[in-house]
Amino acid sequence: MTLRQIKWHKKMAARIIRVGLPTGIQNMVISFSNVLVQASVNSYGAAAMAGFAAYMKIDGFNILPVSSISMAATTFVGQNYGAGRLDRVKKGMWVTLGMGLVYTLITGALLLLGQDAIMRLFTQEEAVIAFGKAAMHWFCPFYFLLSILHGLAGAVRGTGASVPPMVVLLVSLCLFRIVWIQWVLPAFSTIDGNRLRYDVGKSPILDSAGVVYVTGSLFFGAVDEFNHRLQDIPEEDHLILSLRGMPSVDVSGAQAVLELCQRLLAKGHTIAFCGVAEDVRSYFDRAGVTALVGESAYYHSADRAILALLDEELLEA
Repeated sequence: MTLRQIKWHKKMAARIIRVGLPTGIQNMVISFSNVLVQASVNSYGAAAMAGFAAYMKIDGFNILPVSSISMAATTFVGQNYGAGRLDRVKKGMWVTLGMGLVYTLITGALLLLGQDAIMRLFTQEEAVIAFGKAAMHWFCPFYFLLSILHGLAGAVRGTGASVPPMVVLLVSLCLFRIVWIQWVLPAFSTIDGNRLRYDVGKSPILDSAGVVYVTGSLFFGAVDEFNHRLQDIPEEDHLILSLRGMPSVDVSGAQAVLELCQRLLAKGHTIAFCGVAEDVRSYFDRAGVTALVGESAYYHSADRAILALLDEELLEA
């Protein structure tokens, strides 16, 4: 073969473009939607970014084999479809789905079982580990759906029909993400879709004390709501924050709590905490909350905090 014999084959080029271009557009748009997902995760602070990024390294153990099986299905179906062996096309499709399902179900289960040990390969920061494990909880049980999507898309693409699988994958993996991020996610304040909840209680034995029950993680994206809600509660001489339902916090959340303590102490009020998780307490220590309110401001339960405050008032009286 010489260089003069190499020429543009219009018919073959058109077939390649017809099959390859939709796939290229599909991957490009899905990559763009991944950028939107990452931007949304970034809004929850540095710990969320690190946890999500760490899990994405693990995510490849499921995504790459699924994509490889899909591409193998495209080649197998294309050869047998061209040869008129539709029986082998159907058999190949079912084998593809079976392989994908078995692999994703097994790996998803193994990742969930070893989630803590796996995340600790990347970091020892508890908040980062919590975010990575949260990602596992939402990703791992549903990888089998991804294997079905890609397996069927690969089989259909092998017949030369590349536009239908492109549309299906763009709707399921891209359009749904964009709709969720732009219109549904803003209705929630935490990364796992659970809104921060606040319940205000009144002590039955100490009229000057109020108890605020905070439920939900206090991260960057929830700080504004935290500040807004606590501005609306009635001012009491003693405020007790029950944080038993707050599993984790980041630097922004700890800073918000510090600023709350500073405002209350400046007005002559006292503040106490109860049910504080170990990881949350470590963030409070580093942010200066503990140095400001003192070790004595931490209690096991709201009842103990109320009794301690009552003893103080009786002593003062």
